[in-house]
Formats: sequence, structure tokens, C-alpha cells
Amino acid sequence: MGGRGSSSTGGGGRLVSVASIADRLIALPGARADAARYERVKAGLREGKDLGPVLLYRTKNGKLFVDQGRHRLHAARELGIKIRAKIGRGAEGLEVGTVPLFKK
Repeated sequence: MGGRGSSSTGGGGRLVSVASIADRLIALPGARADAARYERVKAGLREGKDLGPVLLYRTKNGKLFVDQGRHRLHAARELGIKIRAKIGRGAEGLEVGTVPLFKK
């Protein structure tokens, strides 16, 4: 999904609180949950490993489309920790067919 627009952060992204953006996160439906992978990601975050930034794109309506990093976002939310994120621009139209990442 690169090339949609310019990144608003450089390098490794910026630290964000998942709780502060949770209500704006959207993703494509139907992605399969992989419990084993999720547990590995959660363990890595808990141990302070650098798993790289999540990749988000800001949509026209202010939502944040999750391109890469669903497992990291879910694990960081569960652990109550901040996560590095790169937030790009230029994702107009991506909100069509998406669903909230976190269920209310």
C-alpha cells in the first residue's frame, strides 16, 4: 500500500497510545485470527522487542486505516502500552468496505 501518500512521520514512526486512537481504527473485514502469532507478538512487545511500527493511513473522514500491524495493535491495547506508528496521508476512499478494528 506504499505510495498512497507521504508519511507524516519519518524513520521508525512515533509512539502512540492505542487507547487514544482505538475508536478511529478501521480495517478490511475477514482477516483470520492467528492465535499463535498473536501470542508471539504479545510476548515480543512485553519483552520490549522492536517489532517495527504499525502502518496506518489517514482517510478523508478522519479514520485510520490499518495497513500493517493488526496483531501489534491488539497486543499493545491488551498490554496497555504505547506502540510506534507511521501514519500516512492520501487514503481517500479506503473507508469503503471497512469495519472497526476493535469491537465495542
